[in-house]
Amino acid sequence: MTYIESAIKIIPCHKIFIAHYEHILSSPKSYIEPLSAFLELDKKAQNNLKKKLNKDGTIQGRKLYKLTQYKECKDIVDEEECYDMIQQNLDNFFGKRSFMWPTFAGNGFNHLNG
Repeated sequence: MTYIESAIKIIPCHKIFIAHYEHILSSPKSYIEPLSAFLELDKKAQNNLKKKLNKDGTIQGRKLYKLTQYKECKDIVDEEECYDMIQQNLDNFFGKRSFMWPTFAGNGFNHLNG
């Protein structure tokens, strides 16, 4: 994140395209035009990009995962219990490395306290 933040400070505004991952997943079709313009794609390349989407505008081949399919949860039958274990692992991971994430604190990111 520090490298990204540093790079954004020196890259001209017209060379930066920011898109939120969640927004792209919820409506990938709406990003084709602006992304194509930003990348200066010709019509052929733009059509190839459009072909990557299903007819309803969603991303092809997106697999839905369940927590219980992961090896960490193979012995846990209850999905909520598995979710709680993974959440605890994430809290421990981010907590132990909190000194590494100074830009998150400045941008309102707080994984540990919601």
